[in-house]
Amino acid sequence: MYEHKGLGDYAVNEKAVAKGAGLQDTVRYYCNAGSFHRRAWSIKVVALALATFLAACDGIGDGNINNVDYNLRGTWESTDDSEYYGKLKISLNTITITGYSEWQTYYSGGNDSKRPFRYLPKNAPLTCYTDEGELFIEYIDDLYSFPYAYYKEGQDKYLYFTFGGRPEALKLTGN
Repeated sequence: MYEHKGLGDYAVNEKAVAKGAGLQDTVRYYCNAGSFHRRAWSIKVVALALATFLAACDGIGDGNINNVDYNLRGTWESTDDSEYYGKLKISLNTITITGYSEWQTYYSGGNDSKRPFRYLPKNAPLTCYTDEGELFIEYIDDLYSFPYAYYKEGQDKYLYFTFGGRPEALKLTGN
C-alpha cells in the first residue's frame, strides 16, 4: 500500500518489499507539482487563444457605438459616372476625404450645393461613426450627418450618398 506524505516525498509499498519485488515496485516518488504545471499551462493556452481571437476580430462587435460599421471600412473611390471625383479612407473611427475640391464645382457647372462633403476639410483625418444608415463626421464643434446606402454586387461593394439632390456612388477599391 502506498502512503502519500506530501509534495516530493517517498512512499514505500511494504507488501511489495515483503514479497521481494523489484526496486521500481517498492519505492515511488510522488511529485504533485506536475498537475499544477499542466493546469497552469492549460490556462496560458486558453488566455493566448482568447487574446488571438480578440485581436483578429478587428472591430467586429466592438461594443462601442462610436465606431464605423465594419462593411464601410476601407478606401472608397467615386465611380466613373460621378460628376465629382474624390476618395474616402474610412477606418474604425476616422475618415479622410481627398478630392471633391472647389475647383471641380466650376468645372461641373458651378453648383456648389451638389459638391460632396463641401463643408469639411480635405486630406485630414476626421472623427466619424455610423448609426442606422447614417455616417456622422465631427469637425470642430459641429456634427455632420450623411445618410448612406451600402450595396454589394458580386465581389464589388458600393456606397451611395445624395448631395444637393444628386446621387454620388463610390466603389470600394482597397482596405
